[in-house]
Formats: sequence, C-alpha cells, structure tokens
Amino acid sequence: MKTGKRSIVVGTLLWLAMLPFAAQALSPVEVDHLMQRAAFAAAPADYGRMAALSRVQAVDLLLQEAASDEEPPSVPDWARAPWTLAYWQHEPLDAKPKQATLMYWADTRRWFLNSLVNARSPLRARMVLHWHEYFPMVRQKHAASALRRDDRFYALALGDYRELLTAFSRDGVTMENLDMKQNRRGSINENFARELLELYSLGRGHYSENDIRETARAFTGWAVHRTSGMFVVMWNWHDFGEKTVLGQTGLFDGDDVLDILSQQPRYAEFQVERLWTTFISPTPDPKRVKQWAAQFRQQDYALSALLRTMLTSEEFWSADNRQSLVKSPVELVVGALRAEGVSGDHGAWMDLWATQMGQKVYLAPDVKGWRGYTNWLTTRTIGVRQAFLSGMSQGFDASVLSRFEAATAYPSYYPLERAHADSARLWRDVEAARSRNAKAAPSMMMAMKPAEMSAADPMRNLK
Repeated sequence: MKTGKRSIVVGTLLWLAMLPFAAQALSPVEVDHLMQRAAFAAAPADYGRMAALSRVQAVDLLLQEAASDEEPPSVPDWARAPWTLAYWQHEPLDAKPKQATLMYWADTRRWFLNSLVNARSPLRARMVLHWHEYFPMVRQKHAASALRRDDRFYALALGDYRELLTAFSRDGVTMENLDMKQNRRGSINENFARELLELYSLGRGHYSENDIRETARAFTGWAVHRTSGMFVVMWNWHDFGEKTVLGQTGLFDGDDVLDILSQQPRYAEFQVERLWTTFISPTPDPKRVKQWAAQFRQQDYALSALLRTMLTSEEFWSADNRQSLVKSPVELVVGALRAEGVSGDHGAWMDLWATQMGQKVYLAPDVKGWRGYTNWLTTRTIGVRQAFLSGMSQGFDASVLSRFEAATAYPSYYPLERAHADSARLWRDVEAARSRNAKAAPSMMMAMKPAEMSAADPMRNLK
C-alpha cells in the first residue's frame, strides 16, 4: 500500500476512534443517568424508546417534548372559585380561617407534587421544580396566588431567563415574601433589591451596597392590586430621581435595572453555575462556565439552549460526575413513582414523606432556599429515606410504617388512618404498573433496566 493511501486509512481509523460517545446508542445505565438528572427517573418505557438513540438524540427528544407542553396543569377547583380572585382573600368567608388555610395549603402541595409525577414532559416538570427551589417561598399566606405563580413557572421554565426573572419580580408572592410593598420613595426597603442581586442575577461579591440602595430606589412603587392580584406601579410611591446602578446612571425604574443586570457578563455566568449544580456536579468548572455563559448570552438567554449544551456535554456524561449529586426529597419521591410507571393522585402521600425528609414545598427555610446536596442527609432523614425506599420495593406494610411513625408525627390535616389507606392504594398501583410493564415487554424490561438499581437501593438517594 502506498504511503499516501496508508496515511488516509490510518487517519480515517483515528477519526472513527475519536468520534464522540454522544453519537453512539445509549446503554441502559446511560438512559438511567440522563433521566435521573433531567426527568426525576427513567420510567419503564424510557429504556425501550431510547435504546436506539444517541445522547444528543435523547436530549433533543426530551426538549421537543418540553416544547410541546407549555400548558400548565389544571388547578384545584377551589382555586378557580370567585372568592380566590381577590388577592388578599385566600379562604371562604364561611370557613374556619386557620383550619381552612391549612387545608388549602395541603391541597396546593398535593396539586404541585401530582403535577410533577403526571407531567407530559418530565423535563419541563424537573425545571419547574428547579425554579420552585430557586425562587423559594418563605411565607404561606395566599395559596391561590402560589398556584398562579406556578402556572407562570410552568410556561416560562425553558424560555428566556430575563422574562422569567421579570415575571418573578412582578409576582405578588415575591412582593409579599420580600417586603416590596414597604419599598416607597423616602423610605426604601432593600430586601428585594439585595436578593435580586445576590440570589437571582449576579451573586455575592459582584455588586456594592450602593448598587443595592439604588436598585431599591428604582423598584419603589412596584405593587400588586389588592383585589385583582395584578401587577401595578404606584407612581405616587416611586422615586423619580437619578440613580446609578453598576456604573450606569439614569432615571431608572425596575424594568431598567432588570435590563442593566442582563447586560452584565456575570448575569449569564450565575445561571450557568446554578444549573450546573442542579444537573452536573456540586462544583462548576470556571472555564466551562465562562464558555457556556458566552453562548447563553448569544442565544438570548434561552434556557432550553443552555440545557441542551449542558445535557450533551462531556461533563454531564463523565463517569466522575455520575452519582455525585444528592436527590432532594421531592426528587426522590417523585422519581420513585415515575420509575415504577405510576401516575394518578398520590400527592398528599408524597407531601407527607417529602416533608419528613426535610422539604416542605412552598415553605423554604429562608429566602436562600433549601441548602441541598449533603445537607439533605442527616441521621434522621436517612432513616426516613430508607423506610421510604424499602416501602417502594416491598410494600408499605406495618413494619415500614412503624419505622416512619417513630420518626415523626402526622399533621392534623393528614390523619394516621388516611396515611395507611394512601400507602395501601399506592402499593396496589405499583403492583398493577409492574404487571402491565411485564406483560407489555417482559424481555425488553429484563434486558434494558439496570438490575443493580432496584427500588430499595440506597444509591437511589444519589443521581
């Protein structure tokens, strides 16, 4: 063989050897990894439908499903009642206020968790949970308003981050949690301004105390109409004076400041870092962060494009980063049901378990949200997690429930009898789902689903 032809053959073989693994068909373990991170868990059908797909094709499939599922799930009937249209009125006038409020919040949590399990697009649902944790609630006052907030999160979960941050800034729950109604000309309240800069746009160390004060002045007058619940600007409360924010000076209002923030290189980097710790590993790579942040800006802050970059990256698929993240309680309980192919109304039961594992949705410990990662794992919560995983594997019999009951007390709106009944109902649904899956494709299920990852495996705490 001539030297030139030999070089071409050798070069071709080297090129083939260097083809990225992203072009190869997914293994069962890779399906599990992708779905654990991006969709709570791999449902039984996922192993079959993704068997012939490459990494890129599988990620694109999830994104396509998310793009076609922008309609939020239906809210509970009581949230559509006429009296809930009044923003400050969150319970019927003929109900006992304290008990009614507890019931409505319990039903709100049930609705939220059901929406994650039953979502047509698990990726969109996973992003809704991300924003729920990223923009936490710390005061439970208006359940119907929280539901409307989640509707916006659902619609904007994979869109333009600037639009999402604007919606969050104009939301009534935000204004209540961060005291925006107290922010008026001549008597500013810096709570919202501080959290906007520190937690939602730039991160600590990338702004000054003067930037906080000037930002607070720009947002004076932002409020929610007392009866309609709609965003309004009370111009008689607004500070019309000149302001200087991050080196720019002008007669700024809140929208102007949001624009100024989005112009900062750090704005994109901060979002990349936050999503990195959700989907890849606890410690972002600074070089990669800057690279992806530049792409994120060029793509007009499209979260779907950023997610595609992340989920198809070498970092996401690296063996070093697998099982490096700890599932939140909500991820664990929602993922357990999705892994079995169970849907329906199990939200109250999931809420009970997630709460005892340390995560009560709609009630974060503070404005920074849940700390996550290894903070989820304490001596007490590990025991609750293991009781839960054991129950999902073998059934929630008396011994499993007794372990759980020893660690906690049932709330008044969820009595012990109901918990037992819901556990039995869930187990019937699990057994029915397993039977359906086995009949549908028994050989495929045995071949595709990773045998080493049973429902009771402690490693299910990781992703």
